This record gives sequence, structure tokens and C-alpha cells, in this order.
Amino acid sequence: MLENIYSLHSNNAKSKGLRFNVSYGLPTIVDSINTDEHRLTQIINNLISNAVKFTNEGFVEFGYKLKDAHLEFYVKDSGIGIPKEFHDLIFERFRQVDDKLSRGYGGTGLGLSICKSIIEMMGGEIWIESEPNKGSTFFFTLPYEKMHATDENEIVESNHIDLKDKTILIAEDDYYNYLLLQKLLEGTNANLLRANNGQEAIEIFSQNIVDVVLMDIKMPVMNGYDAVRAIRENNSRIPIVAQTAYAMTEERQLAIEAGCNYYITKPIKSVELYEIFKEILSKR
Repeated sequence: MLENIYSLHSNNAKSKGLRFNVSYGLPTIVDSINTDEHRLTQIINNLISNAVKFTNEGFVEFGYKLKDAHLEFYVKDSGIGIPKEFHDLIFERFRQVDDKLSRGYGGTGLGLSICKSIIEMMGGEIWIESEPNKGSTFFFTLPYEKMHATDENEIVESNHIDLKDKTILIAEDDYYNYLLLQKLLEGTNANLLRANNGQEAIEIFSQNIVDVVLMDIKMPVMNGYDAVRAIRENNSRIPIVAQTAYAMTEERQLAIEAGCNYYITKPIKSVELYEIFKEILSKR
């Protein structure tokens, strides 16, 4: 879920020149809980949108950690900050549109009040730590109701792929998108190589024995389409997976025509990625 949220906001943060990061507080095998995923996603999306909106330089970071019987989520930024006298007011549902709070921090009040209501309904609480010109950190907690062992086993079994002795070349110019793919593939025993652009992908591919290529389409220096065409001039068998933020049929067709075998859209879902690898392995 967090990787999908990251992908949703990464382009917006990147367009403002912000560092954007996500932090995982539990190992993959035990980071699944019983909760309302839709509502949890709404809350985090709202907090990140506000953080990016009110941060003009520096960073935005989000994540969670286990704290006693709760998961403590956070969204932290280096933005304009909020004076202490407004810390409680920003969670109120109704504010005068012309008061000092709305003029300085417009657009946060209603969304935060809804977040507060949802979080409390789910058994948690929300609060803020912030100072003017020193950024803000929003925290909220939810009860940590670990999934039943049978459910966990099903998740681990369905997501487990053994890629031991396999080398995957990931062509991805966005560092944090690469980190997310690295996170999704942890535990598979795969050897990962990274290229920052299409030209690097061609060079790394020619110098290494590669089993699968994950090719981002929109990259600097050389785009993914051209890189795939160049690879195909010397290798017609290597499985190549196109990854792009565009889900349009035309993009898929362009990827196939360039020489890609598979196509996956961002935000990349772990289940879809694993299914592609399972299909690749079944043909070997």
C-alpha cells in the first residue's frame, strides 16, 4: 500500500524539487494488519498532499513504526510550519475563510477534520508537532491488529518467488522509485543492477549477464523505448518489462512494438509484479 501511495505523490514532489521518502517500520512478512485500507490510504494521501503543498524546499517523508499495541504513522516535512496556537484549530471542521489560519494555511482545515474523525472512529488519535519555518510532523495511531497466521501464510506464499542466481536490471531514473522496486524484490534473492537512464541500461546490459530487464519508459539521456530497441538488436530473448505511469492503450502498444514482453503501470502493485515474474520463470 505504501509503495502505491509513494508513486501517487512522487511526481508532484519531484516537480517542486523536494526529496521524497518512505520508511517501513516492520519486516515485509509482518507488516499486514486488519484495517480499512481505503480509509487509511485517504488519511495518508491527505497528509502528504498538504505536506507537499506547503513545502517549497527540502523534503517530505512518511512512514510508520510499531509502538506498543499501535502502529504510529507519520508525515514529516521541512515546510512553513504551523504556530502552536493553531495546532488544535487546524483539526476543527469549520473555520472563517478570512481569519489568519485560513489565510496562512488555507486548504488544510476540512481535510484534517475529516482525517481526525476517521482516525478516532478507527480507534486511534492524531496530533501535530510543528514550529514556524521549522516544518511539521503529523502523527496518528491505529491499533495494531496483526493478521491471522493463516492469512499471513497465504500472503507470504503467494508473494514468494525464488530468484536466486537471477540478475535483474532496473532502469529507473527516480531514486526512490528504484528503492520501492528494491523493497518489492527483497527476499527473492535476486541480484539487482540499476541504470539511471536508457543509455546506462544499454551499457550495463552489454557488460553483464542479465535475466530480466525492468525498463522505465520516461528517462533522461535516452528513453526506455530507444533503449529497448537497442537491446533487441543483439538479444531477442531477454524478457523486458516496461514500467510507466501511463495506463493508456497506446502506451502499451508502443512498448510492445519497441520490443517489451510485458507492461506494468505505476503505481506498481506487488501482486502484479510477482505474477509477471512467475510467468517469466514458468517459461524458462
